[in-house]
Amino acid sequence: MVCPWNFTSINHSLFFTHDPKALTQLGQALHFYGVTFRFAPPQAKGKVERAHHFWRQRLPAYFASEQIADLDHAAPHVQALRLHHNQHEIHRELRLTPQKAWDLALRE
Repeated sequence: MVCPWNFTSINHSLFFTHDPKALTQLGQALHFYGVTFRFAPPQAKGKVERAHHFWRQRLPAYFASEQIADLDHAAPHVQALRLHHNQHEIHRELRLTPQKAWDLALRE
């Protein structure tokens, strides 16, 4: 099992109590394994939501056009779409593909 080094949260109550320095049981367990926490600005949630909105809008139409009606047939298509997105679509702010951004983050 791979554990992340850092965890970014928008101060979610799943990890933090009302006191930002106090952790919940889950937060304590992750901290025990060396996972560090940092707070993200609320705008970060918007970026994630935009990505989810994109896939929620596109996948149903794609599946309908390909006549895919069950998860077993959908999974390989989702994998191919994800790989295409990560390797070929350039992020407008980073001016990198997600894969190149990931590779750069790993080197740092």
